[in-house]
Amino acid sequence: MKMFRILVVIAALSLFLLGTIVIAQQSTVLKVAYWRQTGTAQAKAFDKWFGEAISEFKALYPNVKIKTIAITGSEGDYYTKLALMMRAASTAPDVVFEDSFMIGSDAAAGYLLPINKYVSQWQGWKHFYPAMRKITEFHGKVYGVMNGSDVRGLWYNKKIFEKAGIKVPWQPKTWADILSAAKLIKEKLPGVIPFSMYSGVPDDEASTMQGYEMLLYGTSMGNNALYDWKTSKWVESSPGIEHTLQFIRKVFTEGLAEPLQYALNPQYGSVVGQQLLPQGKLAIDLDGMWVYGSWLPTGPTPWPEWKKVMGFALMPTEYGQAPGFVSLSGGWALSITSHSKHPDLAWDFIKIASSAKNLATFDYYVANTAVRDDEINYIYAKTPLADVFANVMKYTHYRPAFPEYPKISYQIDLAMENAMLGRPIEETMRGYAAAVRGIVGVENTEAVK
Repeated sequence: MKMFRILVVIAALSLFLLGTIVIAQQSTVLKVAYWRQTGTAQAKAFDKWFGEAISEFKALYPNVKIKTIAITGSEGDYYTKLALMMRAASTAPDVVFEDSFMIGSDAAAGYLLPINKYVSQWQGWKHFYPAMRKITEFHGKVYGVMNGSDVRGLWYNKKIFEKAGIKVPWQPKTWADILSAAKLIKEKLPGVIPFSMYSGVPDDEASTMQGYEMLLYGTSMGNNALYDWKTSKWVESSPGIEHTLQFIRKVFTEGLAEPLQYALNPQYGSVVGQQLLPQGKLAIDLDGMWVYGSWLPTGPTPWPEWKKVMGFALMPTEYGQAPGFVSLSGGWALSITSHSKHPDLAWDFIKIASSAKNLATFDYYVANTAVRDDEINYIYAKTPLADVFANVMKYTHYRPAFPEYPKISYQIDLAMENAMLGRPIEETMRGYAAAVRGIVGVENTEAVK
């Protein structure tokens, strides 16, 4: 009788514990935050990618609820809102969509969880290109898994070039070649914007990376243009910075670039891809390779003729000096926040979302370059100009992912805006140098003559 009672107690306790586990599973919510660029190809591709990842995750964890947190607004707004969310355990998501250039600062701030123990046991990690594994590192620790990368160059409208008498295919060898083409287009086709580049504060990191750094890294400073890796110091002034700002001043003040009401619009990227280029109102666009994503059948502005109309040229160095061309690469990653209540579940979600098949789908529809070498086995193989963009990777550079970079990036945008508004370059350079010294300390800067 006593044994019977013991068994009953054990059975009751087991049922209680089982019930507790089930209730706990049912109450588990995995929060995933991401930037939603409403009305863009990125938004549609993101929905497709996340939808498949969530379905696969739910098949493994039917009692875990995925709560997606879509943050809208400009890119700068997203960084600000995400940082505020990650500060406190009560508001922090479990998984975040993280721009690779923010990983260093967010890791230093304690917002992100190192994931070395996860990636070291994951077979998929070996399929990521070495640069794509390195870009999410900070002080030797991995803080994210890349879901797409990119390259940059010069999109140009072949029909506009032919009307202006410029031979196609077009491949400028120097900055002077770009200016010559822009001047000729302005002269021959008054209703067309000759040249477009992101510039100024409203376009945030697009201005820094697609505009300023595409010029700066093509000067004689080369890879040490922004941060001197040999001396471990930020470059506060140099001939390269001066020439970059002079180029920006020239194209805007001489009417070779887009009007200021376009340039200082935070949504200018959408205007370029969805209006100016497909409508034949822009001749040359210094931009990312992903622009064509807007023109795909799944994009916001389908444009079946784009392959016949648009060409893509490499961005030349200033004087054509070695290596001849330049590009910048970045991209976004999925990371786990340090306040995550469910880091193991968060990792499983990232692992599922980062499979070769799922990333191939996302990178194809959003017009990214692949980050895994096995994405080519899936739909990514259909990516237009995949071989052209792969060739650009040999000339690419990466932003210094240090905590100070976002603040310096903002100062770059201010300097660009001063230049495009026609303010004196010397004054602008003094202001930039002082700002950099204030951010990193005078002992961590250098002036290059």
